[in-house]
Order: sequence, then structure tokens, then C-alpha cells
Amino acid sequence: MTIERQPSNMNFLGPQTHKMIIQRLPLISYFCTEVNIPAITLPAVEDPNPFVKYPVPGDHLDFSELQVSFLVDEDLTNYEELYDWIIALGFPKNFDQFKDISETGRIQGDITTPGVFSDISIFISTSSHNPNREFIFENSFPTSLTDMRFASTDTDVEFVVCTATFHYTKFRLKAKTS
Repeated sequence: MTIERQPSNMNFLGPQTHKMIIQRLPLISYFCTEVNIPAITLPAVEDPNPFVKYPVPGDHLDFSELQVSFLVDEDLTNYEELYDWIIALGFPKNFDQFKDISETGRIQGDITTPGVFSDISIFISTSSHNPNREFIFENSFPTSLTDMRFASTDTDVEFVVCTATFHYTKFRLKAKTS
């Protein structure tokens, strides 16, 4: 009996074939420049016996953080939507600020998107730019937002890019759709 070892698809995955959607942050989704698919780890545990410790699969998974880089628009509206979310989660002024976001999804009374968590989808396309697979990060929330650098001594125009870090419950790879 012959085993077929030739792959059915000889095309490689390109790093420019992604599209990201964060339900809560539509403006960041549009300006996304870079996103990573985080690592997943299943730590081994040791099964002791009188002679040697055998490694066996562990009982929990560890997910790395999701990092998203985006161009900041000149009105800072995409930066502000993420900034407001982090501020509301941290409830720096009072507990009612967190209560408002968790119950109504409102931040400072003017945003009506869902509250504390938001799913994040990353769509991967084929080399022909057709949608192929989807990574879904469930119950995501931001944990950091990098600084913005302004320098009047730069001679070339380099647009401001920020990176946001998200934690999530789990991520899954959605099966191909026909």
C-alpha cells in the first residue's frame, strides 16, 4: 500500500493576507498593520515513579498575549476608542465607571458597543486573496496600549503606530467554509 505524502496545496501562507475585526473597536480594525497569532503551550508535568520521572501532557493550556499594531489616525479617534475602553476597565475615578461599561456597554455615555469583553476575528486569505480560515479570540479585553512617539527631528515621514495587547479566554481556528 502506497501512502500519498504530496501536499494538496503547494502555496505558502503570506504575511500580508490578513484582515482583523474587533467588534468593539471598528476604527482600529480598519487601520491594523500587524497582528500576531499567539503561541499556545501545553506544559508537560512529570509522572514520578521510583526510578525516573516521565514527562506526560499537562492538564491546562497557556495562551500567549494577542498583540495588534495599528496606524493612528490624525484625529486620534482609533487611539481614543481603545484608550476609553482601558480607562473604563481600570475604573480610575470610581466603581460606577466600571459598572456602566459592564452593564450597558457605555463608556462616558457616548459609545454603545458591548461592555467588558469583545471577540476578535482574524481572517486569513489564500494567495489568491480569497478568504480561507478564521481565528476567533473569545472574551478579549485590552491590557496595554503603547506610547506614541513624536519627533520634530525626523526627516522622513513615518506615521505613528501603536500596539495594543489583549488577553482572552481562548482562541480557536474555524474550519474552512466552502
